Amino acid sequence: MRSAGRIWFAWLMAATIGTGLFGLAFLVLPEAMVRFFDVIVLSGTGIDARFGAEAGAYLRFTNGVLGAVMVGWAISLAGWLLGPFRRGERLGWVAVTASIVVWYALDTPFSLLSGYAGNAVLNTAFLIAFAVPLAATARQFLTRAK
Repeated sequence: MRSAGRIWFAWLMAATIGTGLFGLAFLVLPEAMVRFFDVIVLSGTGIDARFGAEAGAYLRFTNGVLGAVMVGWAISLAGWLLGPFRRGERLGWVAVTASIVVWYALDTPFSLLSGYAGNAVLNTAFLIAFAVPLAATARQFLTRAK
């Protein structure tokens, strides 16, 4: 991998590790993450005060499940990056890019249609973290022979 490619690879690995750590935070810091999303999504109204303790407990549970899925997704992304992407194989770039694009294309409109623009903004920050290095490496992967 060329030196410029190493920079983009490192950036993608950092974004992937950051995604995994963000997901892990849902599991190990559930109260902090509920408060974080309370501010992002509900403008700081207080989850339990707004929905009741039982709904707040269910939200903490679903956040934990979401966190576990994010950790698994990050591990999968890391596998694609450390294997095919690092070797310069088109499939590595396509797999990582498709994963990010499909997630964003499904999650963000759903968030907006559900009235949670704050989550769409957070999604966009994650998208940018991945899109910059993926765009920078697209030509390298897509102009090679199959």
